[in-house]
Amino acid sequence: MTIRTGYFDIRQISESGQCFRMRMTGEDSARVVAFSRVLDIYGRGDGGYELSCSEKELDEMWKDYFDLDTDYGAFIDAIDPSDAYLNAAADTGRGIRILRQEPFETLISFIISQRKN
Repeated sequence: MTIRTGYFDIRQISESGQCFRMRMTGEDSARVVAFSRVLDIYGRGDGGYELSCSEKELDEMWKDYFDLDTDYGAFIDAIDPSDAYLNAAADTGRGIRILRQEPFETLISFIISQRKN
């Protein structure tokens, strides 16, 4: 299954600190464990990603997990052009998606992230 969006970068998502069960397996590929499932994601080099799941599984689970139905471009377009700080932040984190994780995993991730500081 292939996805293509200008606002999805598996490395940025993996390094964002949201999830501790996502590991980079290559320069532009990762393995994600969520909801008792495993997903391998491979960058295609053309901005698209190949996912190791069926279209049905993508629709039933991974679209929601990666928040793929939300138009992140609309949020970026709504930033005031004169706000240099917010525009720089949007450019830097352009590929990060807000993960919709299991509540327990979210809680544990938060606790661990606080402990690291």
